[in-house]
Amino acid sequence: MSAVGLLAYLAEVADDYSDVTAHEAALVATMHQSKGLQWPVVVTGIPQARGWGHRAVSVQKAESFDVMHPLGGRSIRFLPRVLDGYADLRERLDASAVVSAGKEAESRESARLYYVGLTRAELYSVMAFATPDGEGNALGEAVRGDAPVVEWDDAAVGNSEAELRVNDLRADGSVGTNLPVMMRKSVIAAEPKVVEQTAVVSPYAFTDVPLRRPAVREEFVPARLTASSAASEGIDADIRVAATLGEPLVARGVVDWDIVGDAVHSYLGIPHHVMPEEMAREAAGRIIDRWAVGDVLQPEVLYEAGKRWARWVEETYPGSKILTEQPITWRNDLHQVMEGWIDTRIMLADGGHVLVDHKTYPGKDAVDHVRENYVGQLAAYAEALEATTGERPREMLVHLPLRGDVIGVGIGPSTEK
Repeated sequence: MSAVGLLAYLAEVADDYSDVTAHEAALVATMHQSKGLQWPVVVTGIPQARGWGHRAVSVQKAESFDVMHPLGGRSIRFLPRVLDGYADLRERLDASAVVSAGKEAESRESARLYYVGLTRAELYSVMAFATPDGEGNALGEAVRGDAPVVEWDDAAVGNSEAELRVNDLRADGSVGTNLPVMMRKSVIAAEPKVVEQTAVVSPYAFTDVPLRRPAVREEFVPARLTASSAASEGIDADIRVAATLGEPLVARGVVDWDIVGDAVHSYLGIPHHVMPEEMAREAAGRIIDRWAVGDVLQPEVLYEAGKRWARWVEETYPGSKILTEQPITWRNDLHQVMEGWIDTRIMLADGGHVLVDHKTYPGKDAVDHVRENYVGQLAAYAEALEATTGERPREMLVHLPLRGDVIGVGIGPSTEK
């Protein structure tokens, strides 16, 4: 199944399953993901509070906002993490306004998240703390007051009935509600075994002498490949000029010719052959402006290249259909995955298809250029299409729109296993 096919399948079956309505299943989600949702039973993990040092990035706001200069008066402050052993610096940073404001903002955000997590239950809400007495838990650090937001008496190991006190921190801390709860306490049966091991320090650890690579290295093939990187050497191909569509539309290439190629591909990728002439010309102009190649390429050139190509396809393959920018995913015999986009497939009236790749080569020796640079790419596409569609392309063509040529490439089926 291709990537496009997988997405289509997932979209088709998406309505058959819902995280909210699934029965006999446990959904593991973050507090952010649970916003706006509810379940009969919710277990919220409350970790131990942990200090992350002073590393922080904050934005200092301007005293007043100017709509004409939205970033005016604003600045970014970065505080790096303080290394261990610099206690004096850490204490001074703790007293700074930037660190204090950052900690306060982090506490408010954590409190909002815990509120979301603890209010998702319809019937039962389970709080899982890291320690039996709850000392130093992150909920207490996020919601500070004269008393902990929740507190309880330590219970015996196992299951026991107890009371949980929820303090109203909006008052003076003395107002609270006692709730009967079932408390389960678990302990580790034995201390974990600690294995002492002496670290071996390499003699090169404190030098600038580079370690040598092993003399013999096993060769691996990459997990992914692109058709454009496939080598053309060793492939027996019959290459010929299949058609000349007209005089060359450009005299020669220039610096950054790849950008010109992107503009040409963009135009040939749209359904220009079914557009009204005025619309096609307007599209050519917009594409040239977008790629900023108006100094070397004119809209008339793009329009003429597309017109020549569409006319030749219709005359050569009557009743055919032009498909552009076709996605392809394929795994070869070496288990390498190839993903890419085929420029054009011409779907023939009798059910076959022709593989086409557009190239903006402006030089004179088109046949040798195709032989040296594009045979491997076409061979990879041909094998991928044969494996995924069950039929090898009837023909393989390289369209050179700026030269006005169509180059035919004949490659036999691969015999490699």
